[in-house]
Parts: sequence; C-alpha cells; structure tokens
Amino acid sequence: MTEYIERHPYWEDKLHYPMHYEYVPKNQINGAGPRCFGWCVRDRIGNICITEAANIHDAYYYQGKISRRYADQTFLRNMKVIIDYKARGYWHKTYCKAIAYSYYKAVRLFGGAFYKRS
Repeated sequence: MTEYIERHPYWEDKLHYPMHYEYVPKNQINGAGPRCFGWCVRDRIGNICITEAANIHDAYYYQGKISRRYADQTFLRNMKVIIDYKARGYWHKTYCKAIAYSYYKAVRLFGGAFYKRS
C-alpha cells in the first residue's frame, strides 16, 4: 500500500504547497538533495531545518504540472520563509539566506534531470 505525505501543521498557512500535495507518494520525497547525493546535501542551514521546503520542492518535481523554474523559485521562497521564522538575529538570517540561495542555484543548475515533465 502506498503511503502519502501530509502537510506540516505548523507551516501549512505559511509555505506555498502544490495542489494535491497529499497525493504525492512518500517514496518520492527525500528532503534536500537527490537520493544518490542526499548524504552530502544537508537538510539544515545554520541549524535551521529546511526539510519541509525541500519536500515541497520534491513534490513539485514529482508532479511536473508547473514549470521547473516556478518549482525552484518556490523552493527558495519557502526556505526564506522558514529562515525568517527561525533565524536568531540579522547575521544568522543573512548567512542562512546566502546558503539557501546556493541551494536554489544548485537545483537550477543540476535539477533538470530529476524533473518529471507531465
């Protein structure tokens, strides 16, 4: 039986979720980084967990109903929202957002092979 993901209750009204997010199989969601490189891409930026933003990004890639660019921009936007809520001070927030931007650039450069076009 296929297990499906659920929206995180804390972030539900703050992050941009794709339509029908709850129908994405759990085995298609793996946090930050592709399955083959997940061990070297951290789900934390400056001790802030960005797993939910990465899972939403994976769902967009799995569904393939919107453009890859929009999925990647939403990934960056969601990471920034999480960082804004959880960062401790200006410098911590600035550092985390710079790392988030590098994650965004990485998915723009290397994510095309993982995007499911429908």
